[in-house]
Amino acid sequence: MARKTIGTERLEIYGYDKLGNNISATVSKQDGTEAITTQNLYDSRGNVRFEMDGNTVDKQKEIPHIMNMMNWED
Repeated sequence: MARKTIGTERLEIYGYDKLGNNISATVSKQDGTEAITTQNLYDSRGNVRFEMDGNTVDKQKEIPHIMNMMNWED
């Protein structure tokens, strides 16, 4: 966890996994009210696969497979 104070009004708290990937961020007033938290879930390659915003809306990110990006010709 990393905690960062922005001025006298805002507090940011970040959470990280064992690999150092940012898995959560919470922004709130200094007194802890009006907190908004976002979260990220990663695949085994370290790519963000799912994002959850402050309204708990999940967004799945499509990661194109490297083989699909190559143009194979005979």
